[in-house]
Order: sequence, then structure tokens, then C-alpha cells
Amino acid sequence: MSGAAFLFLKKEVQIVDIKKVKKALMTGKLRLSNHTRFRMDKRGYTKRDIISCVMSGEKVETQIKQKKLRILIEGLDTDQLPMAAVIGRDMDRDHFVIITVMPPLSKKFTRVI
Repeated sequence: MSGAAFLFLKKEVQIVDIKKVKKALMTGKLRLSNHTRFRMDKRGYTKRDIISCVMSGEKVETQIKQKKLRILIEGLDTDQLPMAAVIGRDMDRDHFVIITVMPPLSKKFTRVI
């Protein structure tokens, strides 16, 4: 990887971090994708569960999908059960986007259902 690309990626990683996501939530700059809304209905999550997950959440890993950086976080829902979310950045709108929500099922999470 070239130095310029690395710096670009490093800058992007700094943009998508859990502290900035929590701040975005508190300032109304965190939105739900249509996919997230579908998964919420299917998996029984509410907006309150997502807020709880983000506020109690910790970053598990950084992902790159379709040349966009995302973070995977794990936290707790309103019933104090483990929950995970993938969050990216919408640079056009200067918002963060919750891409999907799910129960943490793999071993990369510290709290697994």
C-alpha cells in the first residue's frame, strides 16, 4: 500500500471511532439505514436498544467494505443483553449511519449470545 493511501485510510479510521459516533448520536447526526430498519423489525430491536448499544458500546474491529470504512461495535440493549452494530460514515451528509444491527454470535465478540 502506498504511503498516500495509508495516510488516507488512517485519516478515515480516525473519522469513524466510537467517541465520535456517541457524539453524533447526542447531536442528532446518527441515522438508521433502510437495511437497519428491516433488521430491527426482524430481530426485535428498538431505537432505544440501538441507543443503548451505542452508548455502552466498544469497538470490536474496523472493516473496509466497498472501499468504505466501518466499525463493528458491541454493547448492550435495553434488557442488558449483548448487541452488535456496524456503523459507517456518510461523508455527503456529514452523518454517521448504522448499517446493520445483530446479536453477537461469533467469537470475535467478548459477549456472545
